[in-house]
Amino acid sequence: MTKEVLEIYVDGSVAGKNGGAGGRFIYTDSNGIEVLHEFSTDGYFNPTSTKMEVLACLHALIELQKINIPKLIRRITIFTDAKYVADNYKEAMFHWIGHAWKMKSGKSAPDREEWRRLIKQILRYKKEFNIFVEILWKKGHSQNLHNNAAHLLAKKAALSPLPCAPKRKIVSRKNTW
Repeated sequence: MTKEVLEIYVDGSVAGKNGGAGGRFIYTDSNGIEVLHEFSTDGYFNPTSTKMEVLACLHALIELQKINIPKLIRRITIFTDAKYVADNYKEAMFHWIGHAWKMKSGKSAPDREEWRRLIKQILRYKKEFNIFVEILWKKGHSQNLHNNAAHLLAKKAALSPLPCAPKRKIVSRKNTW
């Protein structure tokens, strides 16, 4: 790995009605030392697995803003085990965004709010920091140490208690019989 590249391994997970995401950053600091930084999200209530995979990439880019990344970084490579994300992020960036978040078939893009937020972050990195972000597929549950670490972080996040319980609307009805 060169000093100009930051690698991020991410994963999303769903356990019952909870979801979570996690990941690991790997980069070389100015002294040539490899640095690892891990993150995980608070839980999400009732998500889909595809939504959590998109959110894992989004949260990685948000988390990255919280740490001091080396000034030499010019490329961020996000590795995901979700082909859904790796295969569609360019379509989202170059087609969906300009067509009211509709796919070429005319149907609304799935998880469009999460995709919109992710693409906004990717474009922000390019515009503000001159950093190119790419998302690549990496086979999940393989022998890759970083991929497995991201999986465990996501699973732990999905199994952790939600930060606040979703509010239920209580409806009272009068019997009319």
